[in-house]
Amino acid sequence: MQPQDSIDLCREALTLALTSVGPVLLAGLIAGILAGLVQSLFQIHDQIAGFVPRVVVMVMTLMLLLPWMSARVTDFGREYFSRPMLLPQSRVYQPAEGEYPSWHGK
Repeated sequence: MQPQDSIDLCREALTLALTSVGPVLLAGLIAGILAGLVQSLFQIHDQIAGFVPRVVVMVMTLMLLLPWMSARVTDFGREYFSRPMLLPQSRVYQPAEGEYPSWHGK
């Protein structure tokens, strides 16, 4: 594998992670802003009142988008596991005649 191949793999994996999780985080952000606005309008000082709606919206968004997210991750895995890895040929250690490798204990 060439260095550019590994850089491309990392870049595509990070892009996939950000675009897959982005909608869930965006929904949580919007729910948090709305919950904070409602808390400030009604002068509610309880932290649970802002946390619960955020979690509920994020879980619902995750449930809706999970098939799409898993399909994208599966396609990514299939694409990269189907590519042949071009590894350089490595030399195998061949002990000289009469020489014992260290793992034989002699």
